[in-house]
Amino acid sequence: MAVRSASNFEGIDMQRVFFLLVLTLILLPPVSAQLFFEDDIRLFPFVAEGKWGFIDKAGKVEIEPAYRSVSGYSEGFAVVELDDGRMSMIDSNGEIAFEPMEIRIFSMSEGLSRAQKGDFWGYIDSKGKVVIPFKYELASNFFKGVARIKIERKFAFIDRRGNVLTKLY
Repeated sequence: MAVRSASNFEGIDMQRVFFLLVLTLILLPPVSAQLFFEDDIRLFPFVAEGKWGFIDKAGKVEIEPAYRSVSGYSEGFAVVELDDGRMSMIDSNGEIAFEPMEIRIFSMSEGLSRAQKGDFWGYIDSKGKVVIPFKYELASNFFKGVARIKIERKFAFIDRRGNVLTKLY
């Protein structure tokens, strides 16, 4: 039996909506947990006395707090920012992956990290090597081998080598 009223919900089967809501709430936690742990994450950011480090799921400090900011781990690396603003990545042992750089670095996605140098965006690998030059006004993470970029005030899609796959739009 559908519940009807003169409101904006007229004609909506509220029992069906309720059922779908309950089903979503039951299924969402396992799905979100699976998405969150897709990289088999074992370390989690924490802050102590204004510095960031990493703990394990039991709360044991695995990487001492030493950073101005950190990201979560993605593809085996976490982005870290030093006190002087330079950024790098660390592996799960806390080893610096490459010499800290004066650019903004974001989490890994399909082996590449979006990075911003001044007003321009490009991509680096986990060793800090520039793979796609800093020439874009905007850049997104890669998904299934493709990223959306903005150049000359227009958008396009590129592959992991920086080849433009679509016309600018």
